[in-house]
Amino acid sequence: MKYYRIICSNGYCGYDEDFYEALEDNEDIDEYAQEVLENQYSFYEPDGRCIPGKSWDDEITDEEYDEYMENLSVDCEEITEEEYEENA
Repeated sequence: MKYYRIICSNGYCGYDEDFYEALEDNEDIDEYAQEVLENQYSFYEPDGRCIPGKSWDDEITDEEYDEYMENLSVDCEEITEEEYEENA
């Protein structure tokens, strides 16, 4: 078993989220992290508050949506079992 901290971000301060996961040794962490980004990250789909100069309810253009999606990132780091248990 390996333990990971997965960090999802949209590039804006205050919108990072950490996920703590335990995976079998043969599981692909990069593939798993991408699934976390797409299915668990609270800010995966943008709204106006994530677009400079817009408010919560403002509609966003296709270009703004594409730019937002390009700025999404997911990183992962292996952590100790103790750190996993403290945060999971």
